[in-house]
Amino acid sequence: MEIIKYELNKNVIGNHTIFNDNICFFDIETTGLSRNNDIIYLIGILYPARKDNKWHLAQFFAKDLKDEVNILMEASDTLSSFDTIINYNGNSFDIPFFNHRLKLYDIHCDISLDKSLDLYKIIRKNKDILDLKNYKLRTIEEYLGIRREDLYTGKDCIGFYKDYILTQNPSLKKKILQHNYDDLYYLPKVINILDIIEEKKTFMISSENHNISFIIDNIKIVNDYLTIRGTAKGKIINKVLYYDQNYKVSIDNTGRFEISIEIRKGLISPQEKCIFINKNHFHIEEDRKWIHYNNIPEDLILLKIENKYIIENLKKLSIVLVNKVL
Repeated sequence: MEIIKYELNKNVIGNHTIFNDNICFFDIETTGLSRNNDIIYLIGILYPARKDNKWHLAQFFAKDLKDEVNILMEASDTLSSFDTIINYNGNSFDIPFFNHRLKLYDIHCDISLDKSLDLYKIIRKNKDILDLKNYKLRTIEEYLGIRREDLYTGKDCIGFYKDYILTQNPSLKKKILQHNYDDLYYLPKVINILDIIEEKKTFMISSENHNISFIIDNIKIVNDYLTIRGTAKGKIINKVLYYDQNYKVSIDNTGRFEISIEIRKGLISPQEKCIFINKNHFHIEEDRKWIHYNNIPEDLILLKIENKYIIENLKKLSIVLVNKVL
């Protein structure tokens, strides 16, 4: 077994509000997808030093197959001191794989999913408002303008490691370590996707000389109605329950809100389905610079094309309808 450690300046990692002394970042490399038949050969942990302004990146590397038990024990000791373990797809892969391998070696220590902050899970939950071709970590990095050094995938590294076991070629080891290092090094920057998601899901209302933030939790379509639910943060004098011919707005005493809108369905092109409203049916007269596509009539407001919500139009429509009520 080998433990490789790096010391990083706090400014390099960033200063997101979620960072504190009790969080760490976690990533593993395995020889395959089977928890029973494959092993973990590399465990990476990025964590803040509690005594100075530095971060530490530790890599626990199995120089041969029998080293797996040793790197599991060492990494478990490090992880046990943190309250939150930030990862990418860790809830489905890294953490169950890690816990299963511990159990096979009869090591009575595991990672609770209650400690996990899985960025992949959050991004998938908000896929309808993010314009992404897929949800691979590199795709998210590119979306955020992150350009990493290593050119290889986790699948490439499986081949590198198997060859390394046979040859002990240091250049193969360097490629493996670089891939894991970059996964961890850039993960704190991927945290910024949470701010983008929150911004995309938030709209503001000014009422009685104060601002109210409305944060959307989910958007659903059932039959001929689109429903937006979420939480309002700010001073709302009374709870609201308002019905109109084409929509409903409700806000309870806790700030939970619901906006239900009667929608129409059609085609924006011969191949593309869409969901829209006619703003004249909602008595919308003000011009909010709605997002239009393919020169559709000005009185139609697009809310969804295929599987993608037009989130800016949804927020603008919500502002109009809530303002009518408040």
